[in-house]
Amino acid sequence: MTSRPYFQQSAQLLETLSSEDVATALLNISKASYSKSRSSEPFVTINPADIHSPVAVYFAGVDLDLDRVLPEVLRTSYERAQIIATHPVATAKFFNCLIQSILKCLVLEGVLGPTKAYFGTVESQDRGSLHLHLLIWLKHEYTPAQLKENIQNQDFRDDLLKYLEDVVKEDLDLFR
Repeated sequence: MTSRPYFQQSAQLLETLSSEDVATALLNISKASYSKSRSSEPFVTINPADIHSPVAVYFAGVDLDLDRVLPEVLRTSYERAQIIATHPVATAKFFNCLIQSILKCLVLEGVLGPTKAYFGTVESQDRGSLHLHLLIWLKHEYTPAQLKENIQNQDFRDDLLKYLEDVVKEDLDLFR
């Protein structure tokens, strides 16, 4: 049922459940009362590609004009990976800068709408790069109809496009 050793205890507990236990749990869930206030919780994972970011390379000490970054100035992917690997503080600084920008847009400026709260944890991958798991509680629940209505507002569209163009990158030339 599970292959990792630390799942063994969970597997053993699941094996002890009877059909009556499951029926009781389903009955209890159906009787549960929930708050009338509407909210939704988006879960976001942010995994920046630091070795492909001119900002991360700049923080690592490479002399770049961030207003005019040319592919030949960025060096190869392998060279960028070496630079990033030898400058962990620069990588952390890049990650912090990027995450602060994303939180400002998503949470504080309300691109997703009014926010109740947010909570995130930062993890390190095997190669040492950082990523963030973020849970955001919104003060509303956008229905498709509401989103369709909001997207008609030019300011909302402009803010959403600015944010998406800033964080979503699709440039396969960087993989050369």
